[in-house]
Amino acid sequence: MTTITLKRQFITDATGQPVGVIVPLEEFAMVEALQKQQSLTGETEKIASARYALRHGMPGGGYFFSTSNCIYTGMRLARYELMLDVWKREGNYQA
Repeated sequence: MTTITLKRQFITDATGQPVGVIVPLEEFAMVEALQKQQSLTGETEKIASARYALRHGMPGGGYFFSTSNCIYTGMRLARYELMLDVWKREGNYQA
């Protein structure tokens, strides 16, 4: 039986800019542990993070407010709803 060892594989867009990476399972396990740990931080930090994104993304118009490229599968619904509540209250331009 042949064993193949995969290493990091970088994904680039049409201009050659890196947009993603495929990592070995062992490396993913380390990243996954960090993501889970970060998802346990308090509401105050999550609200501050959402406000920071709005404060820096809104000036000039055309901002895109999102969790990232996707919603982390371990993210609790309550945390996602918390982010949406901040966006609904504070992510609007004055008329």
